[in-house]
Amino acid sequence: GGNLSGPNFGLTIDAGTGGAISEQTITLNRLTITNAKSLAVSGNATLSTLDTGTGSTAISFTGSTNVFGSNSTTGAGSITKFLNTGTLTLGDSGDDFLFNDGVDVNAVSSLTLGGTIRTPGVAVSISRPITLIGSGGVNTTANTPGGAPITVSGTIDGKTAGADNVSFIAGNGNINFSGAIGASTAV
Repeated sequence: GGNLSGPNFGLTIDAGTGGAISEQTITLNRLTITNAKSLAVSGNATLSTLDTGTGSTAISFTGSTNVFGSNSTTGAGSITKFLNTGTLTLGDSGDDFLFNDGVDVNAVSSLTLGGTIRTPGVAVSISRPITLIGSGGVNTTANTPGGAPITVSGTIDGKTAGADNVSFIAGNGNINFSGAIGASTAV
């Protein structure tokens, strides 16, 4: 994989059901995955719009600084929705994921989180099981101290018992959990 850069351009990729997409960095206005076995971005990602499609693509972003959605701090764009039914990995150790317009992780089979999901006062919804790698969490007070609601209805487990930490910061927003925390592997 190399670097994809075209902040004013969109890219649609159909790699077939067995095709693996691997990139070091991505900077695009729009990335659409219509078909692929996997998408792995090992460096930083900056995407105004991400369309994962509804296939079983396994998606992984492990760069240290990642920005999704509009560049405004008002949350006026479209929420980033991971609609793929494969796995989702966000981070591998203390990485930062800013979703300017919010994020919805409700279709993937599971979420591996090795960093912090941040939004500027826009709600976050995660209904799938979460496995932590190191420290991770959700903060909806990025550039907006008022915050927004955080809803987590999947389970939250560590990868290594007692070695993984999780934090949730919602400012004035509610934080709602309905899944077990640390039931399989303590956090």
